[in-house]
Amino acid sequence: MNAPAIEFPTLVLTSKEHRHLYAYCAASQRELEACPLHTYFKTGRLQGLRRFDPRGRCFAGKATGQWRLDRALIREVGPVIWVSAVIASGLDVVLLFEMEWEEVPSQSLELVKKEVKDYVSRDPKPYTRSRPLQTVLARLTKAATFEQLCRAIES
Repeated sequence: MNAPAIEFPTLVLTSKEHRHLYAYCAASQRELEACPLHTYFKTGRLQGLRRFDPRGRCFAGKATGQWRLDRALIREVGPVIWVSAVIASGLDVVLLFEMEWEEVPSQSLELVKKEVKDYVSRDPKPYTRSRPLQTVLARLTKAATFEQLCRAIES
């Protein structure tokens, strides 16, 4: 069952049972569905994802097994540049995966902040982008809403 009316930005967290913990913010449906192929396999084929919308609602998600190439991106950059980028990035093919989302009982903002801080502390590189780790952690601590928490990891 697909969740009705997805609100963006949305914060997505991988399952705590997987070896690779990751949090990201999706600003659109395309970003929500996009996933590098290697990440798809590392995160248990996108099973056990949790998504938090700006109002704090929580949705559990899993991949349906359906995927497609991002044709809009290929048209945008051109097929030659797209193939060159795929080869240059070590065959990091980004696919769009069909996801099923089901609303589940939500978690408090404080619990989610603690979990995101743990993810950031374990592997700061994707979140810091040449900023000190303390700056990112301070932004996470100050976040008063799920939307601010989402913005803290993406900015």
